[in-house]
Amino acid sequence: MQRFDPGVELLFRQFGSESLAAALPLGAMNVYYRDFRYLLPFGIQLWLFASPVAYPVSEIAPKLRPWYALINPVVGPLEGFRRVLAVGTTPDWGLLAISATSGAVLLLLGYRWFKSLERDFADVV
Repeated sequence: MQRFDPGVELLFRQFGSESLAAALPLGAMNVYYRDFRYLLPFGIQLWLFASPVAYPVSEIAPKLRPWYALINPVVGPLEGFRRVLAVGTTPDWGLLAISATSGAVLLLLGYRWFKSLERDFADVV
């Protein structure tokens, strides 16, 4: 049985941590604002169109790509998956590093915000 390329495992880990960075604050918001769950599908759909799912990052101007990865941390892993699985090349390590950095910052901020709201969850529910 053939194992995955180590780069693919790294992409899965990075994508998972960035998903967690989005899920923590959204979960906390859902506890406090019950109607927030109706807004989530719309927000996720907007995030889908803002991410390079249906188009490659090469469609973005080269000087704007680092800013694009900084603002949207899933750009690096999604482009990495496209390059590794569809094109057969290595991921863009610079784009992955920028995405990992912004994702780590968002994960830290999301975790701190979740923990600050968590102590009142039982009172709200």
